[in-house]
Formats: sequence, structure tokens, C-alpha cells
Amino acid sequence: MTKTYQGGRLDLGYNSAQMIAVDANIVPKIVVVLPVYGLWLWRIFKSNPGDRFIQCASVTVMVVVAAAVANRIHEFPDWVLEFLMLLLYLLASLSIFFMFQQGYRALRRRKTR
Repeated sequence: MTKTYQGGRLDLGYNSAQMIAVDANIVPKIVVVLPVYGLWLWRIFKSNPGDRFIQCASVTVMVVVAAAVANRIHEFPDWVLEFLMLLLYLLASLSIFFMFQQGYRALRRRKTR
């Protein structure tokens, strides 16, 4: 099977009738799983008010899930997917920055004791 990119999306060689059948089976899973993950990540976000790394990382995971769901919808506008990918890049970079900042502060606190 040849993998090609058409219109910014991965084309695995399925025709649209096959993809509609696959998408119809995944919709109930998305409807059930997405709110569960969203609620779980939101609780993590709200339970750590001072930890910017945890907050930013949980928002990053929410954007990853939203981008994955948006990528499964074939009629979704490409510019929205591109915006989500840019947002994902920025959030991931910010999460990594906060992770290193938290590690640096922990090392400084340990050295001063």
C-alpha cells in the first residue's frame, strides 16, 4: 500500500465509501471518549493551580485530541487543522519550557538547603 499526501492529508488508498463506513463506526467512540478525556484533563488542570507545567501540558493534550478528531473529519477545513498544528507546536514548546524551568528551580532549591 502506497502512502501519499493529498491536500495535506495522508491518503492510504481507500475510496470515500470505505472511509465513510470507517468514520461511521468511530463516531460513537469519539462521542463517549472525548468528554471523558476532556473532563479528566480539566480536573487535572483545575487541581494544580500553581503548576504551570501541568496546566500547559494538559491543555496540550486537549489540543492533540481535538486535532486528532478534526483530522478524522474529511470535510474539515485545512486552515483550521493548520492552526491547530501551530497551536500544538507552541503549546508543546511552552510545556517543555515550563518543565525545564521547574527542574531548574528544584535544583536551585536543593543546592541552597
